Amino acid sequence: APPPRIAPVRRLTFENLHPAVQEAAGSLFADGHYESAVSEAFKSIEVRVRETTGLAKSGAPLMGDAFKMDGSVLDVASHEGRSGEDEREGFLHIFRGAMLGIRNPGAHELFPPGDPQQAREYLGFASLLHRRIDASLAKQAGSE
Repeated sequence: APPPRIAPVRRLTFENLHPAVQEAAGSLFADGHYESAVSEAFKSIEVRVRETTGLAKSGAPLMGDAFKMDGSVLDVASHEGRSGEDEREGFLHIFRGAMLGIRNPGAHELFPPGDPQQAREYLGFASLLHRRIDASLAKQAGSE
């Protein structure tokens, strides 16, 4: 029988998350305030997008203007052509959806109180969004 396959990363630990998520949510998560940790992590995305773009909006409208389909503000596409267009559209909806479905209602209603596993999964999602912002900014810096 073939040897068992082992994933290169077996656990999503707090230390693997984007530094912005660690900074926004670290103390709260460590102290067991999981819902507040998730809320602060998603607030950090909103604040970062606002500060990066200079747009004077918040929530879903901010994300709609920041992640335009033409990639003129923050371009998260890592592909060219139709694939890039699809990627832009998808992440536009993901960022808007994160504000509507996670940030606006507040993390207190997303999962059972005191559930570190689900909180960690939401924090992983916030980390992914921060990394997409990083890639967009790096792409922008490379084209200047």
